[in-house]
Amino acid sequence: MRVGAAIKPFELSNDAAYAEVLAEEFNLVTPEYSAKWGPLQPSPDVWNFDELDLLVETAVANGQDFKGHTLVWYYDVPKWAQGLGAAELQAALDSHIETTVTRYADRIWAWDVVNEAVADGLSGNEAPIDRLRDNIFVQRLGPGYIGDAFRRAREADADALLAYNDYDIIGPGPKSDAVYELMVQLLAEGVPVDVIGFQTHLSVERYPGPDVIRANFQLSLIHISEPTRQAEIS
Repeated sequence: MRVGAAIKPFELSNDAAYAEVLAEEFNLVTPEYSAKWGPLQPSPDVWNFDELDLLVETAVANGQDFKGHTLVWYYDVPKWAQGLGAAELQAALDSHIETTVTRYADRIWAWDVVNEAVADGLSGNEAPIDRLRDNIFVQRLGPGYIGDAFRRAREADADALLAYNDYDIIGPGPKSDAVYELMVQLLAEGVPVDVIGFQTHLSVERYPGPDVIRANFQLSLIHISEPTRQAEIS
């Protein structure tokens, strides 16, 4: 069983107790911000891997698995890329995925490849294209950007687990159904999705029962093929 923590380089470098507890109590780590496109490539010709290198190297030294979060997220597109046309944006995104995943091949256990691509507030009656979040990738690259990102990540690392991650899907509802149908479609097209990440924000006042969670996980497992099929709470 993996028990993980989201970490930041500052605490790791400046708090000995933090680093000690992290090494002793957790066997999986993921970065809070350091693996997102914006921090990694602040300008077209500048890459900043220092923070992510530190986190990955520390995890390897501790014998911990490392999950990269996240390669493609509408909320963290670097400013220089936001003004690009379709062809230029596709080339930049491909370069980002290839450069980043290749750098950490054989050291990163899993990647959240595409994050939060399905819209909120769905009724369940929308056409497939309208179930996707209206973001820069859909507007300029079309809905195929999701499958393309997974294929590019697989080309860069043949062994890492590749995840689609989203929130508000741990229980049944229109958004959960939309993610399920999207995953079925991608898998039918041969897209290498290995993991569904159920990003979960819980409190003592608001949480789904274990039977609800179990049923939703079982639904997802029907279509994620062996040997890497997984449903994961993040």
